Amino acid sequence: MTQREETNPVSSIPVLGAIFEGLSQAFDALLSIGADMTPEVRATAKKVVISAIIVTQIAAQAAQMASASVRRNK
Repeated sequence: MTQREETNPVSSIPVLGAIFEGLSQAFDALLSIGADMTPEVRATAKKVVISAIIVTQIAAQAAQMASASVRRNK
């Protein structure tokens, strides 16, 4: 039994303990995304991701406006 399991009362409940442990591992994995990148690569990746998000939002907005326009013209 690890120190983490001893101090966590939820881990004493088999199903809930397994669920919370899995969620904890998933959260830890999300927090470590990009930890293996150099600062230069991380900066470039940020620019690419931000650009992709902006383009996606613009496309979604345009599609929504086009859909609303078609509905009004019926």
